[in-house]
Amino acid sequence: MFGRRSKLLTGALCLGLLSAGAALLSAQGCLVTDKVEFGELNAPPQVRIVSPRGAIVNAPTINDASCGNNRNRRYMKFQVAISDINVEDDVRLRIVVQGEELSGVVGIGLQPVTGKAQRATVDLCIDQNDLFPAGKPCSYVEFLVSRDWDEFNPPYATTFANDRGADHIIVGANSEDEPQSPKSDCYTDVGAP
Repeated sequence: MFGRRSKLLTGALCLGLLSAGAALLSAQGCLVTDKVEFGELNAPPQVRIVSPRGAIVNAPTINDASCGNNRNRRYMKFQVAISDINVEDDVRLRIVVQGEELSGVVGIGLQPVTGKAQRATVDLCIDQNDLFPAGKPCSYVEFLVSRDWDEFNPPYATTFANDRGADHIIVGANSEDEPQSPKSDCYTDVGAP
């Protein structure tokens, strides 16, 4: 009486009503009796560059005071905002310059669980020697976040598909001994991946 469709609905109570008069019209309705469990939404974590602003920026000619007072090195400060709607998951931050992962930058790595989607705004001070490898006048800098990086295939691979958030910026060299790179040249010089 219920037809083939009712056999496919496990854990459901199906009612078939047959019209008494003409025996031509029928109606079926199902009431699901099992509790349906939905897994946690698996959206990738997000990272957004807060400072400096712009698609292309120039490195400062003086050291940022908030990065310390080391006269032998020039640092450029970046500020990134990290968020993840999966509030119970750890998130890990990476910095990639010209396709190579940077290590040793304070603030990269584990961004702990806070119970909130907005995790943190992280201040990152990057040595300008690391920003411009091999004396390049411009660099493509990426800030990447994931819940679980694939350590055997760095710097972009993650353990789970679609589990990476990214933002990027192009930085041009700017100092007394390295003249400012014209912004238009940076688009062709960086060789962005």
